[in-house]
Amino acid sequence: MILFPLKKGKELLKTAKAVMIGPGIGRGLISKWIFRLLLKWIKTPTVFDADALYHLKKRDLKKIPPSILTPHRKECLDLLKLPHSLKDQDLFHAIEDWIKQTPHLIVLKGIPTIIFMDQSKKLVFFGGSPGMATAGSGDVLTGMMAGLLAKKIPLVQAASLAVYLHQKAGEIAEKELTAYSITASDLIDRIPFAISLLLEDS
Repeated sequence: MILFPLKKGKELLKTAKAVMIGPGIGRGLISKWIFRLLLKWIKTPTVFDADALYHLKKRDLKKIPPSILTPHRKECLDLLKLPHSLKDQDLFHAIEDWIKQTPHLIVLKGIPTIIFMDQSKKLVFFGGSPGMATAGSGDVLTGMMAGLLAKKIPLVQAASLAVYLHQKAGEIAEKELTAYSITASDLIDRIPFAISLLLEDS
């Protein structure tokens, strides 16, 4: 029952322009096995989020095509095998050292959200709404990044544009609904409005 969809998935991955993996995959033995197979089959830029970051801890990330990793602070500490008591500044230095050894980006989600790139460069995003700390909000961001990568937009630009539009959608939702009422679906519904505002500004 598992092998048939996996075989079909392998064929689909051959035609994929981008991949997102993580939300909802779980951490069990079957999930671990499937994840290991997917890593062998993926040949395109990928967005790794949620439980995919957990599984990545035991993998050689140098063998993966240049991709985007989107951890929260705790997930990032676990990914880099660092103590949870580490100060933010020390975490930032550790991320910068890690980035130098891989072709990937790290989008450290939070307030602010920070995109770590090569050569110790960072992009810092202070926008958004406290109401975005809701279930599924990060999944929306992951999907936005994957969608932009599928359009052949480079990693840095795809990550930056997705974070900006995601935060702007949150700000729009807060004005309409208050920060207490925002859901992930509310963010999705307001992405077109965020894009419209960006186009007007440009």
